[in-house]
Amino acid sequence: MTCFAARALAMVARRNSALAAKALANEFPWLAWLPDIERHQCVRELLTHLIAGADTGELMPFERSLISWRSTAVIWSDPQLARELQGPFSGDGPEVAPPKSAS
Repeated sequence: MTCFAARALAMVARRNSALAAKALANEFPWLAWLPDIERHQCVRELLTHLIAGADTGELMPFERSLISWRSTAVIWSDPQLARELQGPFSGDGPEVAPPKSAS
């Protein structure tokens, strides 16, 4: 997303967050795979990073957040994987021996 587009969407977000959320949903259809609570959290986080990025010209936090949320949505799109990643998990995993000292 160019800085100009980020600034334009940030202006919309400041004045009408519901409209900005709709614009994000149109641009990122994978938002539909997120559960409602996470979808709202995702949109809030993306808009917050976008507004800050538009003010500073630094869009990397927005891009990192976008990639992270898109990956989360992909996981939610696979019901079996989503169930497995919700736990329960058995213990902390195998015990690992301490490293040998390098003398």
